[in-house]
Amino acid sequence: MVRIWIACLALVLSVMAVGGFISADSEAVAEIPAQVTDTVKKLAGDAKFEVEKKTSKKKTFYVAEWKSDDSEHEVLLDGDGKLLREEQGVKAEAVPAKVRESAAKLLGAEATIKWDKITIHAEGGAKVVYDADSGKKEITLNEAGILVDDDDDDEDEDDEDEDDDDEDDDDEDDDDD
Repeated sequence: MVRIWIACLALVLSVMAVGGFISADSEAVAEIPAQVTDTVKKLAGDAKFEVEKKTSKKKTFYVAEWKSDDSEHEVLLDGDGKLLREEQGVKAEAVPAKVRESAAKLLGAEATIKWDKITIHAEGGAKVVYDADSGKKEITLNEAGILVDDDDDDEDEDDEDEDDDDEDDDDEDDDDD
């Protein structure tokens, strides 16, 4: 079951990696389906929001962002306005004690942690995980405090460089033919 949720989380994060920006105040709003803007308006209330159109594997998704009460919000919706993922910045007090304890062990007791609560909506129900970002390292923990993703910022940059190198290697292989 954990693997299914990790796969869902990976899909959602990959969808968020590609896209074009559309401001809710611009004329391009007409390109955003009404169902999407209706859902975002219900969630954001009076807050000003921005919507980004994203495409992944021939599917179109929409990411909306807004701020309210000193908290940042981000949601991922499909073209029908169905909520797929919610992310909200939260204070440490709103994070379960088990999650805070695990993060302190993994990131260091002295680390200053920025918390995000992520709710992934799937057919089987909603699943909540917490992102803990120390500035040097970001981890994702489930509600029981178990590590489900370890995202080291330095490793991401290295991975991108490796991907570029792989493409160069492919080009070199083509020259050998």
